[in-house]
This record gives sequence, C-alpha cells and structure tokens, in this order.
Amino acid sequence: MVENKRQMNPPVMSNTVVDQLSRAMRRYDPHFRTWAYRQVADYPVPSEAELLVHYLRGGAGPFVDLKLYVELGVGWTLKPKGFEEEEDGQDAKKIVDAQFEKMDYHGTIMELGMFYRVLGRACQVNTYDLNGDFYFNKNEKVTGADSINPMTLTDASLRKVMADRTGTEPYVQQVTGTVGNPGTVELEQERVIYITNNPFAKYSTYGNSDLNNSITDLRTLARFPHYRDALARLYSQMHRIVTIDSEKIATTAYGEEIKNDPKKAQEYMDDTAEFYRKQEKDGGTVVNMDWENVEQSSWAGKEVKLADLERLTLESVAFKQQVPLPILMFAPSVNRDTLETLADVFVNVLNNGTRDRIFTPIITNTANQILQQNEITEGHLEVQYNPFLSKDLLKLSQIISNIWPTNSISRPDIREWMGMIMEPNMGGDAWKDLDPMPQNQATSSPNFSSQIEEKKVDPNLVKSVDKYLEKRGLVKFF
Repeated sequence: MVENKRQMNPPVMSNTVVDQLSRAMRRYDPHFRTWAYRQVADYPVPSEAELLVHYLRGGAGPFVDLKLYVELGVGWTLKPKGFEEEEDGQDAKKIVDAQFEKMDYHGTIMELGMFYRVLGRACQVNTYDLNGDFYFNKNEKVTGADSINPMTLTDASLRKVMADRTGTEPYVQQVTGTVGNPGTVELEQERVIYITNNPFAKYSTYGNSDLNNSITDLRTLARFPHYRDALARLYSQMHRIVTIDSEKIATTAYGEEIKNDPKKAQEYMDDTAEFYRKQEKDGGTVVNMDWENVEQSSWAGKEVKLADLERLTLESVAFKQQVPLPILMFAPSVNRDTLETLADVFVNVLNNGTRDRIFTPIITNTANQILQQNEITEGHLEVQYNPFLSKDLLKLSQIISNIWPTNSISRPDIREWMGMIMEPNMGGDAWKDLDPMPQNQATSSPNFSSQIEEKKVDPNLVKSVDKYLEKRGLVKFF
C-alpha cells in the first residue's frame, strides 16, 4: 500500500480556485515566478529592529504618537456599575484610582500601546505578592502590572505557549546574563497578557505592525536628509567651463607644438584648469588670451523640487497610516476646537477600533482585580475615556448662565459633564481653588435671564468664575 504523502503537508490558509490556477500557471509558465520576486520588492518584510528604528529615529514616530495620544493619552475615568449605593461605588473607584496612580498604570498602557502599534504585539506581566495583591517595589522596578518588550520573549516559548492546550507552558523571557550564557526567566501564563495585531487569529505568535504597509515610503523618507545635503553641496558650487579655440591657438608657435603633441596638449589643459581652480579659491583679477573662453554657471534658479517629493512621500505615509496629515503638521500650534470636523472620522475610528477591542478589556480586568484584592465583590468598574476634542463651549456657557441661580449646578451629572470633581461642595480642600460658586449664592425666580444689570452682578462671582475657567483653559463668559 502506497503511503499518501499529501496528507503530511502542512495545512494552508486557503485553497481557492485562484490558488489552483496560480499553481498551474507556475507549472506551465516559468516566467510567472517573476511576480513573486516583484511582490518581495513591492511589499518588503522589515525586521522588528528596523521597525523600532523607524519609530525612534525615522518618520513613523509622529504618526504612531498621534494615534497613541488620541487613543490613550487623554486618559480615562472609571465608572462604578452594579453597586447598590452610589457611595460604595465612589469608594471603590477611589481605591482603584489610587492604586493606578501608584502603579503609574496609565504609563504602562501607553507603553503597551506603543509596542502594539510598532511591533504588532505587546506584553503585560502582572506580579503578585503572597497575599495575591499586586506587588509593588520601586527598587526592583516592579509596579505590579508592567509592560515589557515582547522582543525579549523567546520565539520557541511563544510557539509552545500558542500550541499549549493545558495552560501550563510558561513564557520564557531573556534577561541580562553572562557573556555567552544569557539568563532567562519563566513567566506563568496566568501572569502574562500577550496580545498580537492579527485579525485572522485570536491566539498567534506574531502580529502585523502598523508600519508594515509604509516600509518603502519610510525608507525613502529616511534618505531625504542625505539628498538635501548632496543638493546643498551642488547649490553652493560655481561651475566654470573653459573652451580653448584650437584655430586661434594654432597660429602661435606654442599652439603648433601642443597641436602636434597630445601629451603636451593634455598638460596645457590641466595647467589651465588648475589656474582657474586656484583663482576660484583665492579670488582676484584674471587675464587670459583671446583663445580662452570662460563660461560660468551654477544651480541657482534650477533647483530640483525635492520638497515636493518629500511632501508627497509624507502624504503617502499618512494615507497608509490613516492619519490626516494636516492634523500631524498643525495640531501642536492650532487650537483643538478648530479640529472638531475630524471627530467623526479620524478620532472616532481610532476610539472605536483598537482601543475598545484591545485596551479597554485589559484596563477593566486590572481594575476589577484590584477590587477583588480589596474584597469588593458587589459591583465592577467600567472604562470611559476622556474626550480628545474640547467640549462645546457654547453649550457649557448656556448651562452656566441658565442654571447658576437655581443652585442645581451641584447635580452630579452636571458636574461630571463640566469636568468638575464629583464630590459635592462640602467646603473641603479639594474645592479650595476649584469652586466657581460664590459663598453667598443668591437664588432667583424661574424666569431668570442672562440679561442682568451690571450693577447687580456680584464681583466675587465674576472673579471666581474667571479663575475657574482660566484654570480649565476655557473662555471667559463674563
């Protein structure tokens, strides 16, 4: 019985009619293989080291940083859910917020997002003490939930973990060791959150970097400083062409001599060129015979449009990175209110993509672990991200002018929307510099109108409101 060796082949992701036709064409047309080489040139595969170089030193850094700022840089607010009493939920929130601040968990998530964007994979390692709480030790450089460079995890251990069905195979991390004998650390699967940007598989060893589709453009972009340096050298040089009139010089005895001796003719041209090079260096008056015609020229007025080529390369990178180039170029110097037109496209696409799919579950899981460590099992905390764009200042001003005299500004939902602290004003230190309300707040009838006579406006009210709005970077309404 003949063994069927076809069953021993590794499985393929697809075997469509197009794949079958392609294999048939490669069998009958050897030149069809040329397309495979072209594909390698058109879609190069970078190493992880190159990806880091493009992010740290190349043109990819601003694009990745902007995505991270929109997604995670604005921070988040934990919302208590499922608690019977509002006070219990707020107390639980305070515990987790304090632990997050101690752990610098926002920095951990930002670093996690950077690795995920640049390398296509990221890793968070949780460390616990004997009580099962997050272990924090500044000297050991452990915060309880730390982002590590996924490149330090060995390839062999990653493949074993992804093939493991028992949950017992550990991740192996390379650490600093002796020369020729690097040390390793084993990390249990329960401690590790390993994520990859792979839309085809939930559990995978490697993912797809955000920079993969821009490698050719990023490599080209990295060369432009060298191109500008070479052009600058050309622009700074004066080109001089000396033409010898062979008929005129031949009328002299010396001219007749060099005309019949190619060696002497070459020496004459070399001496003439050296003379003009020295004159160009030292300057001064030049006297020459009428058989020497000198023409000077430079690159002035003939500059290559290198800036246009560089801008087009940047636009190509921005298109593939799905980042509007005007945002990247003008956002640092333009008020964010002018960028609201991009909220429905760029900002919302990012907010509803990787952030909700990857980072929200990780943050929520860590927050609820802290609740369990503090024996809080009644409710849970959900993540609500702070807005990237500024709030509607017109709407905010209308709220202040309409509800100020009714004393309803102390409502939690109004305070939350305005960005004020959630606790009511109990006269504590938290409200010392933030309280926009005067000490003697006068009530008014329901028919209150913003048209108030200037002499009836409490000066303390104006001063405190101005102070509050300036502190939050808002415009003044009074």
